[in-house]
Amino acid sequence: MLLSLRRVLATQGASSSAASFSCSRAASSTSTSTATGVNYFKTGEDPPLKEDSEYPEWLWSIADPPSSLFTLERKYSEDETVNDDNFTDMKRLVKLQNIRDIKDLNEIKAKK
Repeated sequence: MLLSLRRVLATQGASSSAASFSCSRAASSTSTSTATGVNYFKTGEDPPLKEDSEYPEWLWSIADPPSSLFTLERKYSEDETVNDDNFTDMKRLVKLQNIRDIKDLNEIKAKK
């Protein structure tokens, strides 16, 4: 698709091609019963969508943004125990603190 867009831009010019360019898959081809565009085989069909309750719970948290350093520091300022529930958050907290410390040291070295 990108190659065909480059060809159009090269032959017609950018201003006229942007208005005339259309995607090969129209918005009307999306469906609420199938996962459109998921099938990557040459033959076959797109898989049907299931009910939300049939998918695992962790799937719905994938799109959530990760916690910031400020949020994690506030969350774990009084709770120092590590268990399986908060291990990922604690690991991220240590990583973000290390990044902050490295940036601070680099800033101090740059001023000298």
